[in-house]
Amino acid sequence: MVKAKKGISELIATVIMIGLVALVGTATLLYSMNYFSGVTSAKQGADDLETAALKEDFVIVDAVSGNGSARMAVYNFGSGEIYIVGAFVNGNSYNLTVNPVEIKVGETRWVNASGPVDTMNLALIRVVSSSGGYYENVFMR
Repeated sequence: MVKAKKGISELIATVIMIGLVALVGTATLLYSMNYFSGVTSAKQGADDLETAALKEDFVIVDAVSGNGSARMAVYNFGSGEIYIVGAFVNGNSYNLTVNPVEIKVGETRWVNASGPVDTMNLALIRVVSSSGGYYENVFMR
């Protein structure tokens, strides 16, 4: 007479299945927690930058441009110091001679830049801060 082979009991199979499901669930949870914490930190960084830009208030009070150079007097009337990192004249990027230009609260500083020569009578001048805030205005040459 041949003896039949027996498999594992239903109780042990159930315990093994519950253990596998718990292991896969835990691995998924740990992976997603790590992923979403990275997304949250990126969102927090963007929010901090937006908050800094909202605290900035500055204006170009005077500007002189021509022959490939531009000088802009920038007044900071915001609640914190600003750093000017970019300048544009009629859409052309100009290189700042000092980068960044720090302007404290209540202070007016001249920002000097150089770039391509253009011969238009009007100059649309934009200055950009390190947090992405900007101010632009049109000046006669």
